[in-house]
Amino acid sequence: LDGVMRFSQLSLSLTPEDSVLKEYLLEMRSGLKRMQSVIRSMLEFSFAGDRNRNPVCREEIDLNMLLKQTLSDFERLALCRGIKIETEFSEDVPLIRDCGLQIVFSNIIKNAFESMDENGTLTVKDYRRNGHVCIDFMDTGCGVDEDFREKIFEPFFTTKKSGKGLGLAIVKEIIDCYEGNIELESLAQAGTKFSVKIPTGGRK
Repeated sequence: LDGVMRFSQLSLSLTPEDSVLKEYLLEMRSGLKRMQSVIRSMLEFSFAGDRNRNPVCREEIDLNMLLKQTLSDFERLALCRGIKIETEFSEDVPLIRDCGLQIVFSNIIKNAFESMDENGTLTVKDYRRNGHVCIDFMDTGCGVDEDFREKIFEPFFTTKKSGKGLGLAIVKEIIDCYEGNIELESLAQAGTKFSVKIPTGGRK
């Protein structure tokens, strides 16, 4: 797939602007990018729950710093959409071993942004409670229909026309790797809250 993408890009660079072939090549590149995205998501999903092969297990990290870095990736989109990001970070949150938490945070934040119209608000907070590090993501979006709540973490389940249904499945696999928990609270047209809970010992 990588080779086909390289050659399609080379073909594009050699094709005159007024050529009808350019339109076909652009469509081809768009389709290849969609394929690449699906394959990457499936690979992430296949590795997410495997403690022996998980390729994203790193050193202990500062959770507040990781949340700030992840949120910074959405700053431009937030500005364009008029979405407000509010944070409440606790100073006593311990270091935790990173086994793909940025993937977890990015997927939850992406879902929150997709559920909100302009001028929505995303609130992210972390804290310690009962031997766990807790991270809450609260949005003012359209909420999750009650009929879908039990299925939302299942692989390939999606309510989006262009969705792959792997984002939240990957999130669940990574949290399970920590022997943690993720909970969903939602009301139709009243927003959604995802609560991630990870044992303070981190990944077992």
